[in-house]
Amino acid sequence: MDAEVFEQFLIQLERFVRDRLIPVERKIIETDLIPESVLEAMRDMGLFGLTIPEEHGGAGMNISQYIRTMHTLSYAMPAFRSIISINVGMFASAFKNGGTEAQKAAWLPRIAAGEIAAFGLTEPGSGSDAAGLQTTAVPTADGWLLNGTKRYITNSPFAKVGLIMARTATENLPKNAHISAFIVPLDIPGVTICKSDRKMGQSGSHIADIVLEDVHVGSQALLGGELGKGFAFAMMSLDNGRMSVG
Repeated sequence: MDAEVFEQFLIQLERFVRDRLIPVERKIIETDLIPESVLEAMRDMGLFGLTIPEEHGGAGMNISQYIRTMHTLSYAMPAFRSIISINVGMFASAFKNGGTEAQKAAWLPRIAAGEIAAFGLTEPGSGSDAAGLQTTAVPTADGWLLNGTKRYITNSPFAKVGLIMARTATENLPKNAHISAFIVPLDIPGVTICKSDRKMGQSGSHIADIVLEDVHVGSQALLGGELGKGFAFAMMSLDNGRMSVG
C-alpha cells in the first residue's frame, strides 16, 4: 500500500478501534459473540483483506504494514484480531504461496470481502506433531474423498470455507510430502461443525472440531494442483500467523 495512504488508514483504524470496537467489548464478553454490525463495519474497513493483492480485492499491504495494522487493532480485545488473522495470515497466505491462478480468482475476492475462513491442521492426535495427522484424502474418478477430524479450529463455527490438510499417502514421506492441502466449502455434505469449545479467555473468538465423513470435493480443490505441498504451505502460513499473534 502507498505509504501515505497507509498512514492515513492507520489514523482511521485508531479511531475505529476507539469508537466502535472498545465500546462493545463488555457486550462481547457477556454474549461470547462479535455483533454482526461490528463485523460488517470491519468488512467495510477492508480488514479481512489486508495483505490480499489489490487485483483480488484486497489492500495489498506488505508484511511490515500488516504487523503495524495488527498492533493498532490489538489495542482492542483479541477476538477482533483473531477473526481476521485466519483469513489474512493463514488462508489467504497459503493461496498466495501456492494457489493456482484459478483458485486465487475464485476465493481471494470472497475472503477479502469478508467471508470467514478456517485453517484445518491440528487433530485430536496431532498438535505439535503436525506431520502425524491422520485425516485422509483418497482420489476418486473426479476428485477426492476426505475423512477425519480437525480440532481447535478457529473460526470454524462461522466459516464458509476451510483449508484442510490431509494425507495423500499412507506412509510418512521425506519432507512431509504425504500431506496435501484441500479447499473445502464447509456447507457441503459430510462436513459437521461441532459445538464451540469453552475457553478460559478470548471471548468472541470461537474454536470447534470439524468432522469430515466421506466429503467429496472436485479435483480443483487440491491447492496448487500439486500433491505433497500441504505441509510446506501450512508452515509458511503459520510463520505469517505467528507474527500476528506476537
